[in-house]
Amino acid sequence: MRTHIQLAARMLLAGITVFGSAVATLRADPSPPTNTVFRPTFATKEGPVLAGTAFVCEWPDGGSHLLLTVHHLFGPLGGMEKEVPWDRLHEVVSRVTAQSMHDPSYKITSRKVLRIPGAKALDDAGWEHDIAAFELEPNKARPVLKLARTQPKVGDRVWLFGQLPDSDVTKLYSATVVASDEKRLDYGFDQRAVRFRGTSGAPILDAKGDVVAVNVGGGVEDGKSIGIGNPTPSVIAHLKSIKAK
Repeated sequence: MRTHIQLAARMLLAGITVFGSAVATLRADPSPPTNTVFRPTFATKEGPVLAGTAFVCEWPDGGSHLLLTVHHLFGPLGGMEKEVPWDRLHEVVSRVTAQSMHDPSYKITSRKVLRIPGAKALDDAGWEHDIAAFELEPNKARPVLKLARTQPKVGDRVWLFGQLPDSDVTKLYSATVVASDEKRLDYGFDQRAVRFRGTSGAPILDAKGDVVAVNVGGGVEDGKSIGIGNPTPSVIAHLKSIKAK
């Protein structure tokens, strides 16, 4: 599995092996609010970086809003010369401008890069630290996603919310959880052999439309499309570590 991840990461993908099979409980697709998933552009010292996906969510304890994505966009996987350490990210990235996947005229901007202790790109040791966040100005009218409080189990249905490469259609891509704990969420998509390039940072939703993971990568294993995500228990722990500083 590690060999697959290392190879796929060079292509902004991370391959995994499916751990057995699971029968999913049939449930209706969730109905997440529009204008919550975005194509981000990061202003950096190396120039603009256009990579991955981002989404708007609430802080774990409610109140202010965040734009969440993955840390590996700030390194070779995102087109930069080398990975930016978490404690220097605010020095290298000066601003993010994100364009809604639903309405291109709807944009959000943030200059507040949050320093998340220990954040780094996925590697052979795991992907639970692959997280990046930007704080947004208060706006009660802004549509947001919520971080789930319940971790999905093997066999549960989940959905990637976003767009595939070279597509302007924003939709839900259904999948079945094949591995789940506080450090990883792996899921097999219903669609076979689909390349999910550009979906790093997309939200993975449960049946209620809450975020259960941040998509870190994906790949194709024996003709089946597989995704891996940083689960919300890990994401929440990282976000709380900011306020604990």
